[in-house]
Amino acid sequence: MKEKEKLQDVDTGSLADKTKSNKIKIVLIIFIVILSLVLCFNVGVYAAYALAATDVNYTKSDGTTVSVKSALDELYTLKPLAKEVSVGDYVAYDAGTHSYTSPVGTGSSHGNGNSSQTFTSSSSLKWRVLGWDKETGGVMLISEAPIGNFYLRGAIGYLYAEQELNEICKIYGYGTGANTSKRFNYVTGDTIEGTTVGTITGSGARSINVEDVNKICGITPSTALTSDYGKAPYKKSIYYPTTKNSLGKSTSATSRTDVVTDYEYRASNYLSNTTESYKSLFRDNDIAYWLASRCVNYDVISIWFRVRYVAMGSVSQRYIGQRQKHYLRRELCWPWRPSYSIFKIKY
Repeated sequence: MKEKEKLQDVDTGSLADKTKSNKIKIVLIIFIVILSLVLCFNVGVYAAYALAATDVNYTKSDGTTVSVKSALDELYTLKPLAKEVSVGDYVAYDAGTHSYTSPVGTGSSHGNGNSSQTFTSSSSLKWRVLGWDKETGGVMLISEAPIGNFYLRGAIGYLYAEQELNEICKIYGYGTGANTSKRFNYVTGDTIEGTTVGTITGSGARSINVEDVNKICGITPSTALTSDYGKAPYKKSIYYPTTKNSLGKSTSATSRTDVVTDYEYRASNYLSNTTESYKSLFRDNDIAYWLASRCVNYDVISIWFRVRYVAMGSVSQRYIGQRQKHYLRRELCWPWRPSYSIFKIKY
């Protein structure tokens, strides 16, 4: 009788208390089931990984045989693009839509000296790996093909060529993965009168320049390329480019001695034309584009202020053609060209 009373005592309680108790039990059961699934999954992975420590192998779809441990390491390790690509590989980079208008300009304000020219980035542009940035370890890209024409003219075009080419290329440096913390320098002005260093910031793209091409080709400028390189053999009374007036050129002749910085070379004499690096820069010797670099040359009679370019497999220069070089952040995977006559702009 006492046992019955005790049992009855236990069973007494409100309906609300019983419902609450049941809910707690259901929640606990669900939690335990979910936890069990998680533990089973983790145990499964652990067991497979432990098993992989032994000589257990399997054959991949490409026919290669690897250990299970190696396969799991590959599966659970995120590999940076910089370690997964080679020169010449295509990379799906979308630069988005951005624009820049290069003005005619004056001697005292930047421009191309020819006409107002507007450029807009396009997502249809194809990109290939050019190399790796030693500063960050990121990948450097270059566009596969030219994207348009850019005209430079006269003294204004010479004075501000580097700035305009870099400003145009800058519009391609805002896409996903672009290393917008990079800083790129360019030089404007006249070497005797005085130059100014400008900086591109907030973008992961700039114009390719002669130093980039020289580095890939293994070139160090010297008298081996041009006998007068680095020398100042003549003193001349000349009209020269200037940022001191709106015309961009001096109104009277001045006696001055300029250092020769001009040189040219055929790339295949230094870099095999079968390499991906050569093809990225020169293709099949069927491409021409500006380089964001200037130079000076002269002889007994004349002096020339020039902008460098690539054409027919050679690095050369013109009185007054571009290509873009682009940097991506290291943790993701990681270029423009202009024209005096009809040089294409390539990124």
